[in-house]
Amino acid sequence: MMPYIYFKTKNLFLLIILLPYFSFSQEIDSSFGVNGYLPYGGALSNLEFNKGIGFNSVVQPDGKIVLAIDKADLNGPTDLDFYTYRYKSDGTPDISFGTNGVSRIFAGENSRGYDITLQPDGKVLVTGETEYCVNGICGASQLILFRLKPNGDLDSTFGNEGKIISSDIFGTTGSFAIPYRVHLLSNGKIILGGKAGGGKPFITRLNQNGFPDLSFAQNGVHIEDIPYSQVVDLQVDDAGNSYELINIYRYINSQIDTVNPTEIRIVKLNTQGLPESSFGSNGRLTLNFSPEDTPASILTLPNQSLVLIGDNWFTRITPTGMVSSDFPLGFKALTTPFNEPITFKKVISISDTRFMLCGSLNPMVNGNYRRKGLITVLNENGEFDSDFNQTGFMVFDYGMLSSSSWDWQGKYAVFHDIDVLENGTLYATGMRNAIAGNTMPSVFLLKMTGIDFGTSLLDLAENEPIDFHQLTVYPNPATNEIQVKITPQETFNSFSIFSIDGEIVQQNPVINTSKIQTIEIQDLKAGVYFLHGQTNSGNYFTRFIKH
Repeated sequence: MMPYIYFKTKNLFLLIILLPYFSFSQEIDSSFGVNGYLPYGGALSNLEFNKGIGFNSVVQPDGKIVLAIDKADLNGPTDLDFYTYRYKSDGTPDISFGTNGVSRIFAGENSRGYDITLQPDGKVLVTGETEYCVNGICGASQLILFRLKPNGDLDSTFGNEGKIISSDIFGTTGSFAIPYRVHLLSNGKIILGGKAGGGKPFITRLNQNGFPDLSFAQNGVHIEDIPYSQVVDLQVDDAGNSYELINIYRYINSQIDTVNPTEIRIVKLNTQGLPESSFGSNGRLTLNFSPEDTPASILTLPNQSLVLIGDNWFTRITPTGMVSSDFPLGFKALTTPFNEPITFKKVISISDTRFMLCGSLNPMVNGNYRRKGLITVLNENGEFDSDFNQTGFMVFDYGMLSSSSWDWQGKYAVFHDIDVLENGTLYATGMRNAIAGNTMPSVFLLKMTGIDFGTSLLDLAENEPIDFHQLTVYPNPATNEIQVKITPQETFNSFSIFSIDGEIVQQNPVINTSKIQTIEIQDLKAGVYFLHGQTNSGNYFTRFIKH
């Protein structure tokens, strides 16, 4: 039965039907894979038995899911291939991609996929590290970036026969460079970030053909001159500015600083690849919340502010490169009611003020970890949002307990990435040990439905109108004022705003004949409201969200 709210006021009876996106019914999609997640082996797995670690994923417009895979520890010394998996929306391998859903590309020993993105034409960019021999040197990890055709084959028009490696960017000094993140810009150029030789973080911008864009930074590359560090995340805002999230390891006389071993740095580069002087100090913000800071992920918001998360904490950074004043201690430490250690891996936005994070809970039993996959939703203050699963988080205990003493009675399940679609479908990607008594890594790809649109308006642009019952309100969500119009256009007589429990909280007479009316809402508390607009021809209703 469809839920509804029945409002009774002095002069008006309202029966408001709540559309499906008002309901909060997050559920595992049991029709996906086996009981909602990928099986290890069996008839429903790909020809690699779904082995490996899924570090990042992307969902195509047709609903297929493509994963960057780390299978290096399972390959053995004779396996020189780089693996990418693709699945249909029901969790079965997409047989049109590679061989039974697996694209295998020669790359060299110990090849690992770390990040993946999709081009508008259906081609796939996937990056990682490999020990591909270059300049006669073998055995040194270096970056590799592929472009795959929609069928999983190499796109020979990209780079050198479909790929670029360290030497294509850094020349003969490219050994030991490792990429962690890849982003596609709206103009088709590519931003790639990671760790260069000497352990120094880098960002490079590549042309559509895969080779460096020499107009960016210095010969196409910006290297942050701090050794013993690495990029853990990379984001690009709508204006094309790049943000490096860097974990710095502090050394004193070649020895790790045991008192304060790590720091965090965020570097903002403008579209020319130069530090943006309006951010922090000469484009840089250095943070030191605790002796062992561990940054995990960064997120850009439409106003160029940032969300930053670490292993078990949350904070926001202003557009000028300062910690938001909402966090007097610099960050919000997070714990669940289980009081188990948290490790976050990724943060995404489901509105300007609601954020979804994934990672793991890390309880210990008799001194051994028994990790469980974790998905949570936080508000802008880093508090659990109870609209998600009534608690603000969900825990997935899908690792298998070891049954022998050699592997210390542990278990493992962790999510590294999350994708949420406009229809409320969620895919969480990671790794679990799928065999009792064995640490064999298997892809952990979970599908859920019913992710809440009710107070988040997933992926809604700030000024994109929401139009139902012929009444349109924008921006929505809003902070200080809303614009209201009606289709077909006619003149309003008055507006009334109702709280969620049916009380009139504000009435606005129309003071001009404009077809679009402005209503001030800065005095309303944050929450969901219903708007009643009265015209000569009738009454119209919709709802909006006040930040």
